[in-house]
Amino acid sequence: MLIAISGIGSKLLDVAAKWTSIGILLHGFTGMPIWVGVIVSGLISLIYIAIGGILADLWTDFIQFIVQVAAGLALFIGVIMKLGDYGLSFFSVFSALPEANVSVFNAGRGQGSLSWTLLYFFVIFFSYSGGTWNLAARFISTSDAKEAKKAGLFSAALYLVWPFILFFPMWCGPLLFPGMDQATAEASLYATLTNTFLPVGMVGLVLASMFANTMTMCNSDANTISAVLTRDILPIFNPKILQASERKSLWYARITTIIFTALTVFVALFSDYFGGVTGLILTWFSALLGPTAIPLLLGLFPAFKYCDAKAAIISVLAGLGVFVLTKMGFTMEADIALIAPLAVSFVFYAGIGLINKYALKMQVKPEIEDLMVKLGKDE
Repeated sequence: MLIAISGIGSKLLDVAAKWTSIGILLHGFTGMPIWVGVIVSGLISLIYIAIGGILADLWTDFIQFIVQVAAGLALFIGVIMKLGDYGLSFFSVFSALPEANVSVFNAGRGQGSLSWTLLYFFVIFFSYSGGTWNLAARFISTSDAKEAKKAGLFSAALYLVWPFILFFPMWCGPLLFPGMDQATAEASLYATLTNTFLPVGMVGLVLASMFANTMTMCNSDANTISAVLTRDILPIFNPKILQASERKSLWYARITTIIFTALTVFVALFSDYFGGVTGLILTWFSALLGPTAIPLLLGLFPAFKYCDAKAAIISVLAGLGVFVLTKMGFTMEADIALIAPLAVSFVFYAGIGLINKYALKMQVKPEIEDLMVKLGKDE
């Protein structure tokens, strides 16, 4: 229950960051105030979730993936062709960029150190490995373990290539739009690139697909949280919920989904108090994701089979405790403060497992041994 509740808290902030992102995107394309974009997106999402559910999310994911690949490649090729007007090629453009734009670690912004980069790596690693529950649902939706493995490997392969194609046009921004300041670039560079290098019809498709992409992620989160609430948390207080009819269960799911979505929109409207999108993701979401994901994911590996429920509870509480201390004024270097909750949670989880194994000589339950064997198989 503790992991479920802490996971809901982290998703609350994660989804709020996504609403803020779609508000910024709509502002860049249409000039709509960010707060209006957040509210409009949230309202449309509520209707979308109630009608379609997770099946609608899966189909939307597939369609918007096709549209974004086509638009991303078109933008990439358009920028390459435009660079030719400046006498530059794909291989020479980086030497023409300002020095600050080609530095691997741009510490001048306070978010470019090696430790910050490593933190972001661990956040993404745990998130995409299933720590983010809506992504775990994608693996669960496959027919068997072998198909889930194929999906994971295919996704990993795409992430090795696609980010470079997607971000390359933005890296060329200082050459294509000289004089654009940092604040303007962050708010509208991608929209400016899209409007400049893509046909009008394709611009509409890109905006629609990115809007759909953000919404489907938020909807997936809401559906997943709804399942956790109705199956894992609420039955503790009212066991009759598990015996409810199909119609009543659907009603419970819709109510919890609406409440959760409304809360995420509310947090998004006050995202500036959390440090904006970056603050929500890297200061709050990452700090809460780590302690939650450590026992949830590492508990699936045989090496951690001696880590029992006590280890999971203590590790989560320890990680969250460190985060609370940093927010209460406990002085710590910024980069260390970001990764400390995850690191402390891991140390406690692994440490208690070692104590159970070597000091307490704990015997692993047969059902745990059987689970480890099954998890090691592809079928």
